[in-house]
Amino acid sequence: MPIALFQNWLYERNRRWHFTDGTLCILWCVEFPHSRSDYARNHSYIQSTRRDYNNGKHQAPAPTERCVGYDSRGEPLEAVSPRQPRTKTSPPQLTGRVAPPIDFRPAFLPRVNVVNEDSPQARTDQLSTDPLASSARLAALEKYMSEHVLTPNDFVCASYARCVESHDGQFFEGQLHHIGKHFDAFVNGNPLRLVVVGQEYGNGPARVRLSERYRDVAVRTGLQKQFRRTGATEGRNPHMRGTTSLLRLIFGREVGERQEDEFFRTPGGVVHLYDMFALVNFLLCSAISAGESERGSKHGRSTPTMQSHCARHFVRTIEILEPTLVVVQGKGTAQWILPTLRDAVAVSPNLHWARVGHCLTLLATFSHPSAQGQFNWADLSRPYLREVVTPTIRKARELLRLGR
Repeated sequence: MPIALFQNWLYERNRRWHFTDGTLCILWCVEFPHSRSDYARNHSYIQSTRRDYNNGKHQAPAPTERCVGYDSRGEPLEAVSPRQPRTKTSPPQLTGRVAPPIDFRPAFLPRVNVVNEDSPQARTDQLSTDPLASSARLAALEKYMSEHVLTPNDFVCASYARCVESHDGQFFEGQLHHIGKHFDAFVNGNPLRLVVVGQEYGNGPARVRLSERYRDVAVRTGLQKQFRRTGATEGRNPHMRGTTSLLRLIFGREVGERQEDEFFRTPGGVVHLYDMFALVNFLLCSAISAGESERGSKHGRSTPTMQSHCARHFVRTIEILEPTLVVVQGKGTAQWILPTLRDAVAVSPNLHWARVGHCLTLLATFSHPSAQGQFNWADLSRPYLREVVTPTIRKARELLRLGR
């Protein structure tokens, strides 16, 4: 599209997305990388151009309902026209250049039935996703990572030499995140963008790109494995078993082992749980003891130098993804992200409102699912899952207006 028409189109789409002006600025930069205007420096153009569009002065008639800006919680920054409701009354529908999603399960998987509406697992929640919005976020994150971390040909992090020197052992650099293709979800009309944060990849190989990490998590773990090993079908490791229970609770289902209950119907098709969240490691490199090979260890050997330098990449990732809920797994990870938080307000011992960069989000902190003893919650019978994780997530759903 010509620049002006793309900008007008983006404002109209943002009635559903509720992106901040900062994210719109990123999308302008991604779409028009060779523009003579430095949008990042002149970010006020986002607001002034929207004002021109609302007044019919931007190569298009004025819209019937004014477009407005939004904060990181999706709330309007100015009064909304009476003809435009504050909350979404219908799930977002795809239009324009992107085709609606289809049933994406690959042919090599046995066909499974989506949970039956008469099953005890069925909920009255109305779930929809916006893969176009998720694709835009992924493009912005890919641009940032290519410029500051991992190009198609090289690892370019400016802190690489200092981090390698700080660790005496094996080092695997440039291990990027998993971003689900349906990351932008809506439950009962309210946004749910979920980021689960871990420490590090923990093993080789080095230089794992976003697309490769997506295949690792969404396909090889989410679709090709089950909660537990069944016959010839491989089971998930303790970390991902706990993560599965977490996802089920957040998306309104009880914990359990049936693979059928991990699929959800949306207006655009059938979506698996693992395609509706982002798995973000605080560290983009793994440091392990010498001689452990690429299989790695449960105990990472990261250094304070690595933790300090990776913080900026973590903050930028959160700013691009704009999660409404961040779930931190592991006491060590919770300590690492503390310097990145601002304006933290406690809701409960495991739940806070906090700001990461310019993004205000709800933050839940738990032990790692594979922790030892009383803090383990990889298996369904564990008290920590029942007494800490479950009530905290139910409170989070209530605060985010997703339902009980």
